[in-house]
Order: sequence, then structure tokens, then C-alpha cells
Amino acid sequence: MAIKWEKLLTGQAELRIRKLMGGPPTEKLPMDPRSEFERDYDRLVFSTPFRRLQDKAQVFPLDPSDFVRTRLTHSHEVSLIARDLCDEISPWLVPEKHILDDQRSRLTAIAATCALSHDIGNPPFGHAGEQAIAEWFSARRGDPEFKGMDEQHRQDFLRFDGNPQTIRVLSNLKIASDLRGLNMTCGTLSASIKYLPPSHKTDQSHLRRKVGFFASEQKIVEAVRAATAIGDARNPITFIVEAADDIVNCTIDLEDAVKKGMLSWEAIDQALRNDSATSGLAKPLLKQAKKKVEDGPSPPSSADHDAVMASIFGAYARTWFVPAVVKLFKNAHEQIINAKYDDSLLAGSEAGPLVKAIKRLVSENVHAAQSVQKVEVMGRQIIHRLLELFSLARRNAPGSFAGKLYSLMSSNYRNVYEHSVDEEKVPEPYARFRLLTDYICGMTDTFAVRLDRQLTNA
Repeated sequence: MAIKWEKLLTGQAELRIRKLMGGPPTEKLPMDPRSEFERDYDRLVFSTPFRRLQDKAQVFPLDPSDFVRTRLTHSHEVSLIARDLCDEISPWLVPEKHILDDQRSRLTAIAATCALSHDIGNPPFGHAGEQAIAEWFSARRGDPEFKGMDEQHRQDFLRFDGNPQTIRVLSNLKIASDLRGLNMTCGTLSASIKYLPPSHKTDQSHLRRKVGFFASEQKIVEAVRAATAIGDARNPITFIVEAADDIVNCTIDLEDAVKKGMLSWEAIDQALRNDSATSGLAKPLLKQAKKKVEDGPSPPSSADHDAVMASIFGAYARTWFVPAVVKLFKNAHEQIINAKYDDSLLAGSEAGPLVKAIKRLVSENVHAAQSVQKVEVMGRQIIHRLLELFSLARRNAPGSFAGKLYSLMSSNYRNVYEHSVDEEKVPEPYARFRLLTDYICGMTDTFAVRLDRQLTNA
């Protein structure tokens, strides 16, 4: 059965998670002109988990430079590109009778919110932090408590990932007095689910290669899928948000690498020109960037030249990537709404070869750089030490060392843990491991470093 756009934008899609799961409705003041999806965006911007992104690494953890992106800056940039994509796609959806004209703003609001929140579940130190958590649990495969859990519960930790943690933050982690996280709408949460399977059912396909949600959120995900009539398929808006993230990642990593001196503009220019698969795509953009700089009223100094060239090239690349994605979305629309499209829109577009070449440049010159790897190793050690220490925490041991550790953990996360064990009857070992990862993922880079130093004297 094909996905229906009206089910994604109206009706039960506007229900909030708390009411969907049997709780009281959310009050909306009569003078509030915003749609429910616009309210999602606003409540995210004013939330604590979102503010923490200002001190979480994008590529360079704990970088002293104000120029280098944090997760917060990155998320704003992705949200902007998601809006641009929707502005190009929605006018096509209206005459094709997929959506009504007054639904265009709803589509844009959902995409902008999902783009803004897509990294909100990431732990400290970026992807290195995700790997550190998974590695720590992998080393405990033989522990009786861990070994005694069912397969899905074990895989939630062995395949730990920031994407399902994002779904957890949005829908389940306590914010103020609400046990439904940010209490988002079904429409927004549906579009936030980037990958499709639970942790024990991943495979090699694009949409199923990573974990989509944890066991702790499975009932919520199933309810959201029923409310939006989407079944076990990816929301079309998710493809748009993924493309926006890919577009931003592809270009800003080059800019940051040049600014930090890891790549010269000459090296980038030569690599893209000499790559037979991309030279035809790259040369016009390189030419435009060079002309823009040379024809400018005040040429950059030699010290700033490379950074200016990388910035302008990135701007031109993004300007070309957006219509390339829009073109493919239109061509693949029938496959997308019939759950038969299994690729990212940017990689599958005519811009794909250039994107691949840029990613290779970044991987070889940035991710492999010793300065980056040293900080990632440091971050791994910090996360491992904190996981080891707080794994000893127990709520029913007041006054003891284990009880003191428990009291140090955030009350938000402790309340969710206690509710899940006492009210929802979640197996205690799983709930406690979930508390452990919730606490670590809620830390900023700086807080993790400081707490590790305070508690372990490292």
C-alpha cells in the first residue's frame, strides 16, 4: 500500500506522543496561531538537549577555534538546507495532487524540525563516542546480567547508535514533568526515524543497515507508524532530511579542514580535477569559485586565500546539490511512496560521484589525521572510564558507594529508569544499562572531560 501524504501531515499525524500512548492531551492556548508541527520546532529550539549541542563535536572535539562547527551549528545548517529542499519540492507536490497548497508549510516545518534534532541523541566526542559505548558493552558480552538479556536488548547496546537515541530523547526521556520527552507529534517523530529496523534485525540495505529504534521505544514507534499509516517504510520527509545532512556534511568538512590547515586549496583543486569520475562535475564549480575570488573588490590575503576559496566552493556546491536532489526526488517519488527506493538522494543523484570524491578527501586527510585521532582516543578512554564507574550505581543502596554514584546521575534519567522498572515492568538490567547510556549521551564534551577528571583523577 502506497504512503499517503495527507496521513503524514494531517489527522493523527498531529497527535502528540503523550496522548497517543494514553496520556492527557497537551494544552494549546486559543491565541496560538502555530500549527502543531511548528510548535514541535519551537519546543525543540528551547529545549535543554538541543542547547547541549553547542558543546558537542561535529568532527573536531574540544576544538578551541570558534570557526570550527559544533553539532549545534551543523544542525542549524542542515535545517536551512532542508527548508530549501522543501521549498523546491512542495510546489511540485501540489499540482501533482499529493498535498494541498496550505499543507506546504507543514511539510517544511516537519523537515526543519527533524533536521534540527537529527543529532540530538549523539554522545560526547561524535561518532567516536558511539563506537566507544558499543565497544564497552561488547567487552561485557560474557557478564551474567548482560548475557541474560534477550537478543534485541543485547543488540541495543552492542550496536549502539545516536539515531535511535535521538528517537528516545524526542519521545521518552523526561523533560521537566513530562515522561514523553519533548512530546513531539506523530508526524515529526515518524520523519525522525532514519533507519527502519530494531537492533537485532539490521541487514546490508541502505535503509536497514543501522538501528532505527531501541526496544525501549518500540511500542511508540509502532503506534506512530500506525497513526501515520506508513507501515514498515521510511517517511518520504526523512529522505529530504537525510539529503540535507549529506549536503552539509560534504561541504563543511572541507571548509573546516582547510581552516585547520589539514588540507590546502591547491590539494583539493588538483584532486577533484584529476579524478576522472568527477572532473567534469567539479571543474565548473572550481572555475566559478576562482572567478568569484579573483573578481572580488578586495582579494583575500595569502593567509586567508585557501579558507575563502573553500567557503565559496562549498556555497556553489550546495547550490548545485539542492536541485540535483530535488530532481531525483521527483523522479523517484513513486518508488519512495511505495517503499521501493533504497538509497540516499544525494548519493543517487547526478552529484553522487563528486560527493564520493569529497568524502574520500575528508576521510584521508581529516579523519585519519593524528590530531583528530588523539582526541578521539582520549574521548574513548573518558567514556569507558565513566561507563565503568557508573555501571556500579544502584538506587537501592543509599549511603553506599553505589548509592552515591546513583545520586550523582541526572534526576531526569533516574526518574525515567525508575518509572520503566516500577510501572512498565521493563527488565531491571536492561533499564539500568539504558540509564547508563542515557546519562553518558546527555553529557557535552566539556562536561564529560571535567567529570572524568573530578571522579577518576585521570
